[in-house]
Amino acid sequence: MALTELDQKTLRKILGLNETKFTIFIGGSGQGGGKIYELAKLLAKSQISNDKSQIIVVCGQNRQLMTKLMKLSESNPGLFHLFPYVNNVRELMAASDIVVGKAGPNILFESIF
Repeated sequence: MALTELDQKTLRKILGLNETKFTIFIGGSGQGGGKIYELAKLLAKSQISNDKSQIIVVCGQNRQLMTKLMKLSESNPGLFHLFPYVNNVRELMAASDIVVGKAGPNILFESIF
């Protein structure tokens, strides 16, 4: 059985996420492009940043983005789950309630499955 075939709660548990929190996935390209940091910063200041929500951010190979998000994450404990370049985007997306990303071929392809 593929991980994406598991129910969302079980999948979250396997991925080290909170099983009951509303989950947002933010991803760009493999380079972590786009306005990911700006979006994460806005979400951290919004009503989303409460103890009932969590945000998955895939930074790709963008170390600068990862560093900036780690600092943002320190002031928002439990809100962000940061990932570098990953091979399990499909599972991270399946574990999420909302997927936000640039409508490029990779994220569209992963969204379909």
